[in-house]
Amino acid sequence: MLVFSLLVALLAYVVSAQDCSGVCKSYGLDFVDGGNYYQNSASTANFTALQDFSGCQSDLADNILVDPQGDQYLCNSTPLTPDGTQQQIICPIAKDQLTSGEYSIIVLSNNGQCAPINYIRSFQLDVAPQVTSKIPLTVIITSTSAPATST
Repeated sequence: MLVFSLLVALLAYVVSAQDCSGVCKSYGLDFVDGGNYYQNSASTANFTALQDFSGCQSDLADNILVDPQGDQYLCNSTPLTPDGTQQQIICPIAKDQLTSGEYSIIVLSNNGQCAPINYIRSFQLDVAPQVTSKIPLTVIITSTSAPATST
């Protein structure tokens, strides 16, 4: 009976164990580390960003936006799986409350039962009203015609 119990326990452990052979990575899709980006200061929409993950276990990532003054905004959590799936980060600050400067997104997760992750993507934001310019277009058409002749 003891041997049977040990086999059942071992089987349960093997079935529940996660494969930790891969390295869990986070990728910014629209805000990449070291980039410079524009945000419309007339927009009242919340700040959002896209990311995806690869090599991770089934878990959630905590996402934190850090502004140029060092203030932190706890954004929504995003799933680490499935690999290569766009995950949207939504932060509790409207674009019209942003200021120009260096921002960071911090991504933290236990990564299931595997190695925890902590990634930081830092980037510059230029925050200003959107400007639309109209450029007049002039088209010159030259036409030449010749009278029809009959032969």
